[in-house]
Amino acid sequence: IPVGGEERLALRVRPVGSVAIDESSGSDLLCYTVAPVMADDAVWIRADDGGPEACDQCTQRAYSSGGSGFFVWPNDGQPLQAATVTVQGRVEYCRNGEAVYRVDDAGLPEELVFERFVGAPAAGATLRLSVAALDGSGVEPGDPESDAYLAEVLDVVASRFAQVGIEVDLATAYRIDTSGSIAWRQSDLRELRSTLDAIDEASGLPGDTLSQVRVVLAGCLERESETLGPSRYPAGATTSVPGGARAPSAVLVALGQCADPPRPLDAREAGLTIAHELGHYLGLYHSNTADGAHVAASGARLMESSITGLSDDEARFSEAQGAVMRLHPSVY
Repeated sequence: IPVGGEERLALRVRPVGSVAIDESSGSDLLCYTVAPVMADDAVWIRADDGGPEACDQCTQRAYSSGGSGFFVWPNDGQPLQAATVTVQGRVEYCRNGEAVYRVDDAGLPEELVFERFVGAPAAGATLRLSVAALDGSGVEPGDPESDAYLAEVLDVVASRFAQVGIEVDLATAYRIDTSGSIAWRQSDLRELRSTLDAIDEASGLPGDTLSQVRVVLAGCLERESETLGPSRYPAGATTSVPGGARAPSAVLVALGQCADPPRPLDAREAGLTIAHELGHYLGLYHSNTADGAHVAASGARLMESSITGLSDDEARFSEAQGAVMRLHPSVY
């Protein structure tokens, strides 16, 4: 990919063609990893777990996903200083990260498509949200009390993005008659896929739209990973679902906890969680200021791995993080 004279490269990746799925177990869902990546002759992202000497930009991160995904390079806030970037992708099983080869499985995607984006201007950019509240989440659009709570939550979200030149617009909010909790496992994403399909159908939006980001409000999130161990209860998650989900990506936020009794999120806490997860959706990784990782800036701590207890001044994006997010095709 020729990149001479540009500060960053923004790519959307999506698999095209058939995908092999064992519907009885969901165990053969396919994901993909974008690696290795070369900037001219320098190794930015290596294809294996070689030592530090194997790469020139070890702060760059590999991208692994199912469904469609988005990433920006460099993702450490430094300007792109190369004439050409070379990118490779590999299809793998979601459950264990092992490579899948065409000789083993005729149901591979026919190709991985890389789409390049220029990005929105530094000011006047808009991010449109479609909010789906699950039954049992405690939010029911149309109810005066729920509408007041949701407005307060979205005010918090909007204030975080306004600081980096992005206006947040609520396109629609609606209720989904399904369980207030969402549970999924790395090796079986069928329930999550079914939930996102129902949300997509209720919204009336095409599954591949980039014009709106789906935000799902649930009462509880429960995630189990083969690599990270037993179930965890995150406050939020951003996910891409392989295997033909009509809505491949969404931001999931728990307004309560999987506990008895649950502790509901107040509007500020919910708003900061949504803003944090939208940051991931728009191309940001966790960024701890102490590590200097991924366009972190002193005092801008909204994308840290834990955002509990942040002051209003700390709960913000850095200018460099805003520049990365404005490259996403959903910001326009």
